Amino acid sequence: MFTVFNPHGKLNVRNASPDVLQAVFALDNDELNQLLDARTNSTSNTGTVSLLQSKLTDPQLADLLQDESPSVVGVQVQAKLPSSRVAAQMEAVVDVGESNEGVYVLRWIDSEPPEQVQ
Repeated sequence: MFTVFNPHGKLNVRNASPDVLQAVFALDNDELNQLLDARTNSTSNTGTVSLLQSKLTDPQLADLLQDESPSVVGVQVQAKLPSSRVAAQMEAVVDVGESNEGVYVLRWIDSEPPEQVQ
C-alpha cells in the first residue's frame, strides 16, 4: 500500500503497486513487466531494490527504498444486512507493526455508497 501514513518514510518495493513503480521510476511498460516478473518469481527482492536504485540519479533517494513485509495495510469491507436495502462500506488504514498495544488505526472511513442509497 502506498500511503501518506507510512511511518518509515520509505517506499516498500515488495508491495508497491505497478502504478506507483511506474510513476516513481519512470518505467516504460516493458521495464515494468520485467520488474513485476522478477518480483513475482523471486524469493528475495534484493535484486528488485538494486535494479530500482540503479534507475535513480540521486543516491539519497536510493536509501528510501526497502524490501520488508508491510506494516501498514489497507482494509476494505462491504456488508449488507438481510433486512437492509443499502450496503454499507468501511475502509481503514491500519498499522499492524510491532507494537505491544496491538494494531493502530491510522484512518477510518465509514460510508454508504451514494449510488446504492434508495
